[in-house]
Amino acid sequence: MMKKDDYGIIGGSELLISYGRHTPWSNINILRSYEDAMSQTKTGNHWSSTENSNNNAWNVNFNSGNTNNNKNNNNVVRPAVAHDSEWTALRETIQTAYIDCCKGKSSSRQCLDYIPHADEDLDVLTDELMNGMYTPDTSTCFLVKYPKLREVFAAAFRDRVIHHWIILRLEPLFEQLCHKQGNVTHNCRKGFGTKTAVLSVQKGIKKVTNNYRCNATIFKGDLVGFFMSIPQRRMCDKLKEFINAQYHGDYKEMLLWLVEIVVMHRPEKNCMFNSNPEDWVGLQANKSLFRCEEGRGMPIGNLITQQFANFYMAEFDGYVLQFLQAHKHQMRRQKKRFRWSYSRFVDDFIIVCNDKEFLMNLVNKCDEKLLEMGLSLHKHKRYIQPANHGVMFVGTYIHNGRNYLSNRTIGRFEERVHGFIKYLNEHEKEITITELEHIRDTVNSYLGFCKGRQTYRFRKRIVGQFILQCQKYFFRSAHYNKIKLRRKFRPIFK
Repeated sequence: MMKKDDYGIIGGSELLISYGRHTPWSNINILRSYEDAMSQTKTGNHWSSTENSNNNAWNVNFNSGNTNNNKNNNNVVRPAVAHDSEWTALRETIQTAYIDCCKGKSSSRQCLDYIPHADEDLDVLTDELMNGMYTPDTSTCFLVKYPKLREVFAAAFRDRVIHHWIILRLEPLFEQLCHKQGNVTHNCRKGFGTKTAVLSVQKGIKKVTNNYRCNATIFKGDLVGFFMSIPQRRMCDKLKEFINAQYHGDYKEMLLWLVEIVVMHRPEKNCMFNSNPEDWVGLQANKSLFRCEEGRGMPIGNLITQQFANFYMAEFDGYVLQFLQAHKHQMRRQKKRFRWSYSRFVDDFIIVCNDKEFLMNLVNKCDEKLLEMGLSLHKHKRYIQPANHGVMFVGTYIHNGRNYLSNRTIGRFEERVHGFIKYLNEHEKEITITELEHIRDTVNSYLGFCKGRQTYRFRKRIVGQFILQCQKYFFRSAHYNKIKLRRKFRPIFK
């Protein structure tokens, strides 16, 4: 006879323990009508079981009438639960969020671990949402060392499904807000990124300086410990105010409730570590949730953190844009021409204008606004220079008619390439096709970042060196902008 576990459940349920749920038996107290619980199909074997004594139970096959009174047999009777239309509709939205969550992550360990019992756990997740019992699960905390030391929290996969469920409803509204502000922000948006951020700054400088024929001033600002300084309560209130005013879709009350839960959640109080604790010694206090002020901070690594932080900074964007436009109208009344440009990527922003005195006053106003939002401008990372001197933004030096990669990006690229060369030469007999594909994709990712920058000589040197020592596996394109696997190392199918 199989041993009962601590929950009084016969059989193994260890696969579900890592997610903190014994899913098939959750919410067993939900009552449905007898008619709803009746079988809706006319085919197949339908079993019923009634305990007769401590030693036996009657198992009846409703199709054939066969009975079996052996309690310890292999027949399994599963409880049938009929759900109403409201539950079914919510379950469909959870399934949509789950599919969206799996995009691009189907090969990750967390996704592969979750897939075998996803259907059962998504049912439980739906029950938890219906009953108002959902709470975030245990997160995984680790450190990444490149390009700088950062603390990352990876939410449990079931929590990521909830994050996607929220963002699927709010992202269109966030996009409308960004569009109304003139698309000045370029992070965490489809169709935007570091490339569009660089182009925006480049076009802005040309517009303000009349193609570098007039004088203008650039200010580049950076926030101190941005993600760890965000006031949770203020952000939550702003989001709920925005949802109440702008969201007119389904499950509005549930959306407000979930936003409150995920924003106010403190993952550092329920997490497991996947890095050496000694590595936290070198991490600044304003870069860690474990050492930030109570009521502040959002975990880096979650989808909602990126989206909600971008929304939170939209208030600052609106303030700066309003100030610039007001000054423009004032200068127009004085029959003076005022040109300006504003761009932001996460917590880095650039203001370009042809009135230096006004710009310095605006910087002080930005300081005051950020303090009102619970944030602060970095005093030692302020860049104020003439526009024709150029500026570095999101890893690119922007100059008149040409762009260059930052030294940090170049150094990291060289380090990765030399590491790949050493690995391929030392582990020649152990190399797999998967590892070769990973190396190819990593190198091509850096080469893709080189596009649009003055990098031909650098690409020729580093790619030429890589191909010379790894030509057994790879070959290059004509302009050193891509590497490819040799035919015999390509997978037969994907």
